[in-house]
Amino acid sequence: MTGHPTDPQAAAGDPAPVKVSALTPNQLAAIARAASSVADAGSLSATLDVLADAVRSAAGIAAAQVVTVHDDGHLHVAGMSGFAAATGDFTTRLAECRSAGAGLVMLDVLDTGRPAVLPHRRHAVMADPRWAPIHPLLASTDWDGFACVPLIVRHRPVGLLTVFFPPGADPGPADLEFLTAMADQAAMAVDYAALLAGSRADAQRRERERIARDLHDSVVQQVFSLRLHARSLAAASATTGRSRPLDVARVSRAAEEITALATTALADLRDLIFELRPADITDHGLIEALRVHTRSVEARTGLQVRVECSRAPAPLDPDLEVDLYRIVQEAVHNAVKHADGTSVTVRVDADEQPGRIAVTVEDDGQGVPDHPDGRPHLGITSMTERTRRWGGTMEVTHRPAGGTRVHASVPHPVRPLADTTGRAMP
Repeated sequence: MTGHPTDPQAAAGDPAPVKVSALTPNQLAAIARAASSVADAGSLSATLDVLADAVRSAAGIAAAQVVTVHDDGHLHVAGMSGFAAATGDFTTRLAECRSAGAGLVMLDVLDTGRPAVLPHRRHAVMADPRWAPIHPLLASTDWDGFACVPLIVRHRPVGLLTVFFPPGADPGPADLEFLTAMADQAAMAVDYAALLAGSRADAQRRERERIARDLHDSVVQQVFSLRLHARSLAAASATTGRSRPLDVARVSRAAEEITALATTALADLRDLIFELRPADITDHGLIEALRVHTRSVEARTGLQVRVECSRAPAPLDPDLEVDLYRIVQEAVHNAVKHADGTSVTVRVDADEQPGRIAVTVEDDGQGVPDHPDGRPHLGITSMTERTRRWGGTMEVTHRPAGGTRVHASVPHPVRPLADTTGRAMP
């Protein structure tokens, strides 16, 4: 720390202007690590924990935390480092302090979008009964002053980086410059997570719409036909013995039609339920789930579908397994619907390259026809989004001799890029 005296105006929540100054090698390295953690983000909370720890270690800070703001205005601690006490209900206790009349500088920072530095605040806060709910947390680390820096996304504060300075280490312009740079990295992580969550929600909505269409086009129509045949059968039974004898052949045909329709409707319902929740992934893993699905496709369509895998992949993130399964499922569905071929091969390469897993679906058909208006088909868009979610790549190629090849490759082991559920505290 520089020991630079803080402007009295900053102590009241109005910081002095930040002067451009040279950052230390440790601070520059921390910014680079933070940028890398955002680029390789596994989950928002894990990324912000790494960032808070980098802030603390690079600047000699006692403790640091990253607070995000939910859409409903509630604060949420998403990353922290340096606190020894249990902190699971920190935001609740902070609300109790506010109800008791304590002034929260962080709310001013969110309102103004400008950082605030408050040196030598420990004694006053610890002696004030209005702050009693968070005294156990604040007593767990050796601090004297603190600073709040807003996380800004498109000119809008989406959270705060709050740091606690040890005694004798008053923050100066260089420190505030470093904290602002780290807050920018945290803001990028928050924005990235929100964009990915929105993309995922859109994909889920489109998938629900597709399943609803499939339900209408198959099961609903079959149940409607079942009702017509059942009515026909009832009408035939009702006239028996009054105007004409029972037409056994007609009744038998109607019964057979009802049985066939019920069998088909049941199979389609099972397929739809399996699409909603492929339980075999949880019970038996990705490879066996793919084999179960391809056997179902073979039985339903007569198409020859085989699954090849040199060896079982290492344990994968459950969400990654589901996305890889959905990619294969969509590619096989396209082959059945559009390719007009005789066989499909599904390959899972657990070590396509070091640290990567790939799935490939190839058919011997005529390829997927172009969309009438030139846009990519929804299924291809969905597969691409699932692959990109994990930082992977996807290619769809049509071979000159005939057939289509879908190839998706993603890094592993990894965790989801977007932590949509968040957490109350680390």
